[in-house]
Amino acid sequence: MVVLPHTLVMPSFSIIIPHRNIPLLLSRCLRSIPESDSIQVVVVDDNSDNAEDIPFLVPELKRSNVEYYLTKDGRGAGYARNVGLKYAVGQWLIFADADDFFTDDFLDVISEHMDSSSDIIYFNTQSCQCDDISVKANRTKDFMFERYEAEPDESLFRFGYTEPWSKMIRMSLVVDNGIKFDETKVANDYLFSVMTGYYAKTISIVNHPIYVYTVRSGSLTSDDNSVNLEKLTARLDAFINVQAFMEDKGYSSSPALTSHILVPLFKNYRSVYNRYVHVLRKRGLSVFNLYRDTLCHYIRKSFGKAIQYGDVYSIIWRR
Repeated sequence: MVVLPHTLVMPSFSIIIPHRNIPLLLSRCLRSIPESDSIQVVVVDDNSDNAEDIPFLVPELKRSNVEYYLTKDGRGAGYARNVGLKYAVGQWLIFADADDFFTDDFLDVISEHMDSSSDIIYFNTQSCQCDDISVKANRTKDFMFERYEAEPDESLFRFGYTEPWSKMIRMSLVVDNGIKFDETKVANDYLFSVMTGYYAKTISIVNHPIYVYTVRSGSLTSDDNSVNLEKLTARLDAFINVQAFMEDKGYSSSPALTSHILVPLFKNYRSVYNRYVHVLRKRGLSVFNLYRDTLCHYIRKSFGKAIQYGDVYSIIWRR
């Protein structure tokens, strides 16, 4: 299973990168990470085609601080990240997707916060087109920092920053609470992000980008999930897990987690909608918000009005 492991002197940071079939982009991502003894890089290949050839296509895998693990399971990025967690040894966890990369001052910024007493440090992001990084894209986290500045509520970041990247997460937080990634095809990072946000005793919010999120055609997040049944179902599974965890901790959400996909779900995939309701009831979870928001969205849709809420960033969790 292990390809090109390296022995490291206890690094401060462990960067985990899942990879599948994009070696040139993986190479770009690795080039953005300094070859430093303070950083352990763990690349987990999720059953790429001709995966044995990837070390020859990605010379950065031969760096002294990079470890490359090859799996034959093909179970998605969540599974690959869980494999990476087994080999991470740093004080801080950092995650990246293979088609993204880090900013030029990345190491300087994280080193500045290395001795922080916080359990999670949330950073801003930059964004660009994957094929032409000179073209900016509108997928930054600017709006979260702007909203937080206007109304400083930590729950926006604890429960709304649903991606694992552009954060420093204390390793002990993950280990002590047994936190793992879901292994759904999409949204596998949602529960992980919510659980780390919940269990973190203290957090820091730093409006400085350390990560560049790229917009790539053909990636899992680039398609319209509202019309892709497989992705829709996987997303519902992830939402159920998040709702179950939060309700177990005494929280309820408004609007429902699924608000942004309720109309296409109810209209086009009624059997999936009904099965989703059945699973919620079977697990003893609330369905009131689901019915309320379905009706609300249909009324708004019938009058041609835009739906103003429903993405994960607008979810309000209340005890």
